[in-house]
Amino acid sequence: MADVAIIGRAGAGKSTLARALQYRLGYQRLSIAAPIKRLVHEAYPGIGKLDVVPGLKSADGTHDLTGRELLQLVGAAGRSIDPDMWLRMWARSRDALGPRLVVTDDLRLTRE
Repeated sequence: MADVAIIGRAGAGKSTLARALQYRLGYQRLSIAAPIKRLVHEAYPGIGKLDVVPGLKSADGTHDLTGRELLQLVGAAGRSIDPDMWLRMWARSRDALGPRLVVTDDLRLTRE
């Protein structure tokens, strides 16, 4: 067996398949977005994707930011510094798992 990356449209069942691999075959789920989520939740504990982030407005000032928009902005900011920043972090986490099999279900960009 080998590591698995699952791609597909939103709602296609990627996470369901990843959980099945995890529970039935012992795969470790490893998310590319985990470091982004940790950063956002460190600054704004308990913020959900649909929640409004207190005190933050969109770049054009037209609306309050949601948790989802903040996650997207932080992800984009990291990629503007280094297009592979989040992938490098994923790779370090992957390497730390040694021989364990990994499934990743949150690929979004061609580079991933």
